[in-house]
Amino acid sequence: MEKLRNNLMENTELKQNSDFIRSAYRKSVFPGMLAILSVNINVFVDGILVGNRIGEKALASITLSLPPYLLLCVIGSFFASGSSICSAQEIGRDNPDKSNRFFCTGMTGALVASVAITILGLILLNPITALLCADAEIRPFVSDYLMITLIGAFPKIMIYMPFWYLRLDGNNKAIAIMMAQMTVTNIILDVFFVYGLNMGVKGAALASVIATTIAFVYGFVKLFGKGSSFRYRPGLFIRGSIDKKSLIEAGIPSAFNNLCSTIRLIIINHMLTIIGGGTLVAVFSAVNGIAGFAECITLGIPAAGAAMLGGFCGERGNGRTYILLETEWGIGWIFPSSSTSLSAKTTPSSRISTGLFSISKVTPSNCA
Repeated sequence: MEKLRNNLMENTELKQNSDFIRSAYRKSVFPGMLAILSVNINVFVDGILVGNRIGEKALASITLSLPPYLLLCVIGSFFASGSSICSAQEIGRDNPDKSNRFFCTGMTGALVASVAITILGLILLNPITALLCADAEIRPFVSDYLMITLIGAFPKIMIYMPFWYLRLDGNNKAIAIMMAQMTVTNIILDVFFVYGLNMGVKGAALASVIATTIAFVYGFVKLFGKGSSFRYRPGLFIRGSIDKKSLIEAGIPSAFNNLCSTIRLIIINHMLTIIGGGTLVAVFSAVNGIAGFAECITLGIPAAGAAMLGGFCGERGNGRTYILLETEWGIGWIFPSSSTSLSAKTTPSSRISTGLFSISKVTPSNCA
């Protein structure tokens, strides 16, 4: 843990300097935003290729299949964010052994949860599909996409561990490479499976799972490589109700955000299916795909400072915490202002999205 101690605690006087804190945060914020952006690009590209190659019903099936994927995000973010924030606090308290204990607990929890979700999800595949999709014509597409997503639950959940802990270890470059690698691989495999092999939505789902697996392997190679501050020991857990409560409290905010998104999407999908069927859901898929790019700001900016914030809280560094939050606000305001100005001068997103995804014009007659 020597490297982590040096990064977060070694030079107290230097860390109190606002220029150092702002510089350290800026180095982590853009890889963090890129990571969130890459996830949205994957879903966006899936929609474009499937919508143009297969049609609106297949495109609608991707959005209808998203809630289980978001549930995987809930589980992954809960264990990864909860354990990493607690690890950062222990580093701030100069307690590296306990920090690593939180890491091992998060790893084991995520691993067990991913296996359980895969088994349970495949057993209940048909009831889950029926719950997500009321349209009998779209249901087979949803079942195909969902089945492969559940089979790939392990890498989709576990990738959150290197995503959070590499940042804590000061390796922001590895996070950027990991997520960029996932995006590029997903696009290449999407084209190959959907167009080359004509595999339809199965191909899009398979491309996502393979790309995530490759990125997940790269992330863990870096996390457990030479100079890493963390070592995984399966039998090492946090002990005591206070530590368990701390992990749960730290993991709930990120997980709850994803859970609310999941519930929201289920409700919207159900309402749109009843009102306009597959066509209206496809339109929502397209517009929501573009709107999802905003998450690189709303999620990426606060997530980038979580590890630093945890370390400062552990040290009781209120002054440094204030500087960090001030920097987050400063960067956060830049992007909404810029995007609002840009959107006022460009083509409405509904026109762009329906053109990209090859969706027919929605009228009262085809929504009846």
